[in-house]
Amino acid sequence: MYEKIHIMDDVIENESSGDRGLSVSAHVDTLGKVILELGNSMTIRTDWQGAVSLSEILRDAVAKIEAIQANGARLLELATYRRTSAYSSAGLSPTEIDVVESYIEEDSDGCFIETTAYVKLLNHFCDTEAMPYEVASQPLSNECTDDPDDWILDHLRKQ
Repeated sequence: MYEKIHIMDDVIENESSGDRGLSVSAHVDTLGKVILELGNSMTIRTDWQGAVSLSEILRDAVAKIEAIQANGARLLELATYRRTSAYSSAGLSPTEIDVVESYIEEDSDGCFIETTAYVKLLNHFCDTEAMPYEVASQPLSNECTDDPDDWILDHLRKQ
């Protein structure tokens, strides 16, 4: 006689479900299957080995997330170091660094090109050949999508 045995229910965060989350129900049955019901539209029915594989996949995914979170602080430090290294190599003063950082956060007035920091960074990135020649030799215009000032700010944002 077939029987479906309830194990547990939970609601998990799911970006497409919004604030209400996604309901997940786990069952086993007398046929040796593990049944996961994900909301009202998806059911996973698998055997013992499939359940073990799903468990391993989720365990590995959680371990990866934990590693990313642990490394997040180190990656931020590395990005700050790389940006600071560029500032130092370009010879920027603390005031010029503050100006560049404000433009990295939001280039609201489009006047970065008028700063001494821009000139120093342009020279630095051209001298080190980090900036592509096509960008460095581009005349500044509103139509150009690869203006040197935009390239510098984008490059520093990615650091």
